[in-house]
Amino acid sequence: MGHLNAALEWLVQAFNDMWPMVLATFIGAWLAFQYLKHYERKKAMGERRSTAQYINFVLTSQSARMKSLREKYLEPLREHARRGLLIEPVVIHDEFPRVNMAQLPTIFEKSNIDLMNDVIEAEYGFVEVTRLLRRRDKALRVLDEITESGEEANQKRAAIRKHINNLTDRVFELTDKLHAAYDDLFKRMEAFLDDQPSNEGVDLVDYLAWIILSGACATVAVFFFSHWAVNAGTSTNLGLDISLVSALVFALSLYASLALCLVIGIMSLYALIKGLKSFTIYFWSFLVTLQPALFLFWLDVS
Repeated sequence: MGHLNAALEWLVQAFNDMWPMVLATFIGAWLAFQYLKHYERKKAMGERRSTAQYINFVLTSQSARMKSLREKYLEPLREHARRGLLIEPVVIHDEFPRVNMAQLPTIFEKSNIDLMNDVIEAEYGFVEVTRLLRRRDKALRVLDEITESGEEANQKRAAIRKHINNLTDRVFELTDKLHAAYDDLFKRMEAFLDDQPSNEGVDLVDYLAWIILSGACATVAVFFFSHWAVNAGTSTNLGLDISLVSALVFALSLYASLALCLVIGIMSLYALIKGLKSFTIYFWSFLVTLQPALFLFWLDVS
């Protein structure tokens, strides 16, 4: 019975001495889990930004193609009465960059639904212009193939010319609408991209914050464990002569915590100046690394 009581007393004493280490270990494991979640979230946000950048590239390419079409083919004959027949055939090939509609819901959040709808409208407008130009090109070729004479052939030519004029008018209407919409759309896309995390250096600072916080918890855990182990009574109970090693580890962990305080202080200042969300993590890391110094101060005072 006496051995049982001694064992229980030793366990209680060990818990009283080691609870900071257990707590720090638990916090370190939790922080590692949070870091993985943070990394996956950052990775998803990076992929989202890359996709948004590609969409912006597609819209820029389409805008440049529409501008070339207007300046080279449409504008010189805009006021001409026979512009439908005089404008040269133009075809935009299927290989031209297009927006992947299936990706849009994963990129734009509820607060950006209007922007997503405008992107869809711009894409459909470009596709419609492409389709109209293709139909117009086909109608012009059909018109050139009519070589017969007579009333029936003339009526056929007149119907095709009217169809070509209608297609041409629709091309002018859509290209004018797209031309007016592109400038505002690009400004809003630029603002949207600015809101997405993009700076790899900033991402590195965020990742480093989680690593430093985990390292701070590990350092504090080692400090309190070595403090427990260096205790003479503990060494006697364990039956091990580990006081020298424990004292060395105790001193190293103390110096490591002080060094971390300096590093974290600098990183906290950087995060504060940059307005990074990781400032909170650095601040808590700083408080964690102060624990050994505060503990020694408390022992000295008491």
